[in-house]
Amino acid sequence: MANLLRLFKIPQVSYASTGTSLSDKSRYDFFARTVPPDTYQANALVDLVERFNWSYVSLVTSEGQYGDSGMTAFLREAKKRSICIAMNEKVPQNADAAYYNSILQNLRTKPNARGVVLFLRAEDNRGLLEAAMAQNYTRHFSFIASDGWGKQDKLVQGVEDAADGAITVELATNEIEEFNYHIGNLTEDHSR
Repeated sequence: MANLLRLFKIPQVSYASTGTSLSDKSRYDFFARTVPPDTYQANALVDLVERFNWSYVSLVTSEGQYGDSGMTAFLREAKKRSICIAMNEKVPQNADAAYYNSILQNLRTKPNARGVVLFLRAEDNRGLLEAAMAQNYTRHFSFIASDGWGKQDKLVQGVEDAADGAITVELATNEIEEFNYHIGNLTEDHSR
């Protein structure tokens, strides 16, 4: 499909794609996005780690484009700033409660790395928080999370104790009244 779109030079616009590979203009020359790539988020997460004077943290990422690109960008920037990665865990797409529990057990083997950076999809953040509640690891880790958690209140409902004190990154958004007015007044006869 992507090759067909390139053949006919059909532009693609995404309102939510943050994967860094989409910035490769040799592959996606007609792709535009309305959000920044994951490298900006990763840099913000490293800024937070640095702000807390943490030099030894763990990283947990979701398997797939989102987690992989975020992890790569985070690791690159952390290395530049002499931040060591104690553990780098990857959550597979078919993870279950036992898998999240094993991740927490692994994180506990590095007691000096209580700061944990999360570049996870929403469901993986939820699974990790549920495991922390089940194992009574509330307030044990300091989580810093990407926009996969962001400001999604439903994600932490019922697991607030495990999420307490977490810092999350979220893209800044502004409502554009003129755009809303324009879209709200479109008709079939007048679609431009």
